[in-house]
Amino acid sequence: MTALVLQLQESALDSSTPVAEVLRKAKVVAAKLDLSDFKLWVERELDGYPDQADIPDYREASGSLKFWNPVRGWCPIVHDGSLARLCTVKIGQPIGSLEDVVSRTSKGRSLQSNIPDRLQSQLCEQIGFATQVHLFHPVSAAVGILDAVRNKVLDWSLKLEKAKILGEGMRFTEIEKKEARNISSANQYFIQNVGVLGDVSGSNSITSNQSVNYSKKDFETLRGILVQVEQQLDHFGGDEKKEIAAAVTEMKAELAKPHPNPTKLQKTIRTIRNVCEGVAGSLIASGILALTASYAS
Repeated sequence: MTALVLQLQESALDSSTPVAEVLRKAKVVAAKLDLSDFKLWVERELDGYPDQADIPDYREASGSLKFWNPVRGWCPIVHDGSLARLCTVKIGQPIGSLEDVVSRTSKGRSLQSNIPDRLQSQLCEQIGFATQVHLFHPVSAAVGILDAVRNKVLDWSLKLEKAKILGEGMRFTEIEKKEARNISSANQYFIQNVGVLGDVSGSNSITSNQSVNYSKKDFETLRGILVQVEQQLDHFGGDEKKEIAAAVTEMKAELAKPHPNPTKLQKTIRTIRNVCEGVAGSLIASGILALTASYAS
């Protein structure tokens, strides 16, 4: 009988083998080797990512915003780059769902994900009438995720083989288990915001959700914005000043963490904006609103 790790390699190399099946075999190997971190990654790939903060970067998908015109159909939303951040989401769907979407999507069709209701309303105001607004992705976005997962399993199996960890007779020796833990501790297994991709089929679109997604560059930009906001605190009255100062302190503490929580940051940004929106006629408040606009939706 072929060793378990070599069976896993064969499955990962065979493009006709579904990625979900490859992952299930990887789960068996990880379980038998007592590798809880890798097993957790496999389970998240199979079951989907319940926490947006855990979705790895290779599940990021870029797209373009479009609105539904009753006469012309789906039309692109032209912008000056201010909406660029909203055009990228992380996809948390189970691998099996992604494979199903790809298999059912005809060549030339796009995939789509919804945008937050609040942003939808804002864009409709700019468009001039109530309509649907979606984020459209090429099918290659989902295919890229599937390929990335397949490649990660293959790379892992090759490292196991190189270390002579094979699993003859569907079992691993204690020496193999110990060596596998050494390999695992030297690698990050992708446990690190959320979209759901669906086939766009005329009016029968599959809906989904998009959530907060800040990059490292966004974190740096937010730190710079906080410096500017702090410099303008004395231009606000007592209560407004206290509320903004408290929000700034909270954001600083979050940004100081190794992995800042985008949802918490967005909530704090909205607090600052709510205060500024209540200060009528203030150029300072208007400036802060402009600075933070792209991070509040």
